[in-house]
Amino acid sequence: MDTLIEVARKRGRPRDVAIFLILRFTGMRRESVATLQARHLDALWGLRRVRVKGWSDTRRSIT
Repeated sequence: MDTLIEVARKRGRPRDVAIFLILRFTGMRRESVATLQARHLDALWGLRRVRVKGWSDTRRSIT
């Protein structure tokens, strides 16, 4: 994962860096990260009402 993040940084792709960092530090699944939108970001709380797949389709806040 560190290598992916470094390559994305060297290529100047902030969106890719953000995606890899979210995957790394939150443990979210790829599909959940792919559905993220700017409205899910809350400066005080982190990610709010994100659709999370797993045992059941739910919406969660991820800090």
